[in-house]
Amino acid sequence: MIDLQQVIPYFQPIVSADEQEIWGYEVLGRLNSPSGVKSLGPFFNDPEEDAELQRRVDQHIRQSALQRFAKVENKNTHLFININPDWLQMDWQDGDKDWISKHGVDPKQVVLEVTEFLFLIKEKELIEMLDYYRKLGCKIAIDDVGKGFSNLDRIASFHPDILKVDILLLKNSTHSKSFMDVLQSLSVLARKMGASLLFEGIETQSELQNAWKSGGRFYQGYLFGRPNSSFQELYASAKKEIVHMIDQLIEAELTAWKNQFELEHSLNQTLKRIQSSISTMSDPMVYLSDLAAYMKDFCYRVYVCDDKGYQKTDNFILSKGKWRQQPEYKGKNWSWRPYFVYNIARMKMERRGMLSEPYPDLETNLLIRTFSYPIDRGYLFMDIMIDSKKE
Repeated sequence: MIDLQQVIPYFQPIVSADEQEIWGYEVLGRLNSPSGVKSLGPFFNDPEEDAELQRRVDQHIRQSALQRFAKVENKNTHLFININPDWLQMDWQDGDKDWISKHGVDPKQVVLEVTEFLFLIKEKELIEMLDYYRKLGCKIAIDDVGKGFSNLDRIASFHPDILKVDILLLKNSTHSKSFMDVLQSLSVLARKMGASLLFEGIETQSELQNAWKSGGRFYQGYLFGRPNSSFQELYASAKKEIVHMIDQLIEAELTAWKNQFELEHSLNQTLKRIQSSISTMSDPMVYLSDLAAYMKDFCYRVYVCDDKGYQKTDNFILSKGKWRQQPEYKGKNWSWRPYFVYNIARMKMERRGMLSEPYPDLETNLLIRTFSYPIDRGYLFMDIMIDSKKE
C-alpha cells in the first residue's frame, strides 16, 4: 500500500528553441522511501496493481503539482501533465471537470499529455474531453509518437498542439542509417498537422543536433536538467551550450547551402557549355550518347524525361569507367517522385538547372543528388554520387 503523504511530484524542464530557455516542466511521480526517492513509473505501468489506487495516486500527483505550480511567478511557463483518459472520464463522472483552475492555475499554462494508444474509452468521448480543455486554453500533446504502430488518423483527430517523440526510443528501434529519415518524416507529419515537435530523452549534444535539424521546437532530457522536486532553472552550462550549438548548426547549414548553390551554378555553366558542342535533340538517344562522353567526371547515371515524367531514353550508367545502356527504363514514369513536378515547374519558369538535396538511391541505397536541366523537347536528369566524407 502506498502512503500518499510520501508521494510527491517532480518536475523536468522542457526547453524552447525559440527562446533557448525553459518553456515548461513535465510532472513526474516520485515516492519517498527508506532507500531514497523512487520513480512511480513501474507502479503505474504494472497491470497487476490496484487500478483504483493508481488513480488516487495520479490525482494526488496532479493536485500537488498544480498547487506548487500556482506559486511560480513566471506566468509564461507551462506545466505538462500526463493524463489517463479512462481516469479522466471517471473524474468527469464524479463532477470534477475543472480540476485545473480550482488550484489557481490558468489553463493556458497547462499542456495535457495523452498517449495515443493507452485508453479504453471510446475515441469520440476522449475527443470531446480534449475539446473541452482546449476551449479553456489548454494545449494538447500526444506522447510516445513513433512508439509501436501509431495511428496517424487517430493522432490527427485529436488536433494536437505538440507531438512528443522519445529520441532514444527511435534511435534504439531504427537502423542508424534511416534514423534521420524517420525524424524528418515526423517533422513533415507535425508540420502538416500544425503541431510543434518535442523531443525528449536528449542526453548528448549530437542528439540535440538531430532534434534541431529535424525541426524540433522543444527539447527535454538530462542535457538540460534531471527531474527535481523544485522548479529549477536551466543549467547555466546547458544554456550556454544550446546557444553555442545552435549558432554552430546555423553556420554549418549556411555553408552547406552555399556549397549547394555554388555546385548548382557550376553544373548549369558546364551543361550550357557542353550543349553548344553536341547534336540537337532531334533524336534523344543520339543526344544522350554524345552528351555522356562529357560527363564521366561528375555523374554516374543520365537520362531524359518529358514534362509529364515519362523517360524518353535508356539509362546511361557509368560502370568501370564505361557507359552502358539500360533500355528497361525507357518509358517509365517518374512524376510520382516528390521533387519531380516542383522541379519541372521551376525549370519551365526559370530555364535553368536545379540540384536536389541528398537522398538515398532506390537501387543502390547510396546517397546521391540529381541535377535536372531543361533541354530542347525534354529535361535532362543526371545522378551524382555524393562523397559522404565531404557532406
